[in-house]
Amino acid sequence: MRARLFCLGMLLFLLTSCAAEKPRQLPKFISEPPQSLHQEQRKVCESVYPEGRWQFVHSVEFTMADGAGSTVIGVTVLDGNEISCALMTIEGFTLFEARYTGRLKVIRAVPPFDKPAFAAGLMNDVRAIFVRPAGKDVRYGRLRENPHCCRIIAADGRVTDIMPSANGCWRINTYNNELIKTRTIVARSCRTADAYRIPGELELTVPGPAGYTLKMTLLSAEKIHAAAAANQKHASR
Repeated sequence: MRARLFCLGMLLFLLTSCAAEKPRQLPKFISEPPQSLHQEQRKVCESVYPEGRWQFVHSVEFTMADGAGSTVIGVTVLDGNEISCALMTIEGFTLFEARYTGRLKVIRAVPPFDKPAFAAGLMNDVRAIFVRPAGKDVRYGRLRENPHCCRIIAADGRVTDIMPSANGCWRINTYNNELIKTRTIVARSCRTADAYRIPGELELTVPGPAGYTLKMTLLSAEKIHAAAAANQKHASR
């Protein structure tokens, strides 16, 4: 267990470090008429994010830029604007548990996972995968290297490019307000349920010398109905 916690502790370093790279301009976005196509594009891009209450269980393989890493089990529960997530060892020991309801609350954190920067970094990755970014400026068109793209620009200048693929999966690139790419998320082996394209595999990459990669293999995905969700909330109190 001590050796496992040491390996996992190295993940704390990568999740609390900032990748240093030079700012680069966003890929050129090309708007495409007619406007009637934008409605269809909107539906496709919205199918990237789950709606309603869901529980996902993944095997998560962490890999740092230098090749070091480890594997944990990740459990994510989405309930409207609320997100709960936990990391466990393969043996079932809970390393970290947190909830986001507009504010981040850490419920359990085993050292060295008890540092606030770790919780914030992990929740940012979870939100990038499962939560549609806020932004009133939404553009539909294409990039030079991708025939379909929905670009969402947040009020603070952050940008999310959602790129559906012909095989029914998708790719997401996120940029901060300095136009530095902060992460790439690639979905593979997707199936559709309740208008959501559920990936069998996800790969999240943060670029740079202090970057990391999360390879997530889906173990289960369950849509939670209202009665079951109420019972879960009551049991967690």
